[in-house]
Amino acid sequence: YSTTPVGAGTITIEAGGGDVTSQTPLAALNGGAGVERGQFRVTDRSGHSAVIDVSSAITLNDVVNKINTSFDVSVHASISKDGLQLSDLSGGTGNFTIQDLGNTGTASSLGLAQSVNSSTLAGTSINTLGRSTLLSQLNDGRGVRTAGRATNDFRITAGDGSITSINLSSAKTLGDAIDTINQAAPDKFKASIGSDGHSLTLTDLSGGGGDMTVAALNGSNAAADLGLAGTGTGEIDG
Repeated sequence: YSTTPVGAGTITIEAGGGDVTSQTPLAALNGGAGVERGQFRVTDRSGHSAVIDVSSAITLNDVVNKINTSFDVSVHASISKDGLQLSDLSGGTGNFTIQDLGNTGTASSLGLAQSVNSSTLAGTSINTLGRSTLLSQLNDGRGVRTAGRATNDFRITAGDGSITSINLSSAKTLGDAIDTINQAAPDKFKASIGSDGHSLTLTDLSGGGGDMTVAALNGSNAAADLGLAGTGTGEIDG
């Protein structure tokens, strides 16, 4: 990895969580909040409707299969980079609509609750980071590889030259990792999840004019797996 230091200020890690796949657990989506199980209605452009029940779905592929095996609508579901995409095959000209049923928010939590006058309904991103995101689900399931319980994983050098060592061996979620970093030196730097849900931000609070760097310790891969090592640029594939 690169060891070029970044300037004082903010390190931003574009880390949306990689592309979702057919086997992505529903529990890992929406920043670890998961998908609400239940039913939703699909209405194709010819006006035909079907109720899709994903109460027992485990993975994103289960949802896709439920939609694609419905005989009541002419719709095909597929997996895109950050969620689902549906195509209308009916040849109709009406609205293509997906809506929640009852008190459930299943369609909404799948990023599908919308109505479009188009043959393609692109779901919103459900592949985001959150405090509940399990570290073990990042990097295509490789997780965040620490050095061990009694060993520090990386050091952060703030803009004022102060050095703080971080041990993430006890962290289970992204929230745990953020809290561990922030509690180590709360007046020197702050880690947070970006407002876009696809990045981590490490901000220098020290007031110093030097560079802020993140360097691995003791052979740990934790900083690299979090996208923080060296320049702090990179991706977390969740």
